[in-house]
Amino acid sequence: MNTPSNSETAVSGLNDDSNNDENNCTIDADATVLVGDDETLFLCYCKAIGIRPMQATLEDAQDAYCGNYESTADFAEACAREMAGVELDALPLWISSSINWEHAWHDLRFDYAYTENLSTQRLMFFRLS
Repeated sequence: MNTPSNSETAVSGLNDDSNNDENNCTIDADATVLVGDDETLFLCYCKAIGIRPMQATLEDAQDAYCGNYESTADFAEACAREMAGVELDALPLWISSSINWEHAWHDLRFDYAYTENLSTQRLMFFRLS
């Protein structure tokens, strides 16, 4: 698995920047108190795109969320399958086995960001606006 860079920071849960009251709750820009899966999604979104929690809403995170994958290559392949509208499995093996999905990620990285969710050991991807 790739090591996250500065904009691809690992998140395990709460951090000091997101604690906004004595109960260690995360509060978004709409003053919504977030807990559980919503909180994890929101904090991963903020880390992935490099903003503070009070600059975004849970709805922003939900709209941008593209799923979680084992690697950037897995994400690139999933994007290709979704965008192409063509069954990639129908390609001859000599073509499909020649695709470098990690290289494909390098082209996608300008439109997407990710962060590692340490509790699941998977990468969470978000569309950049």
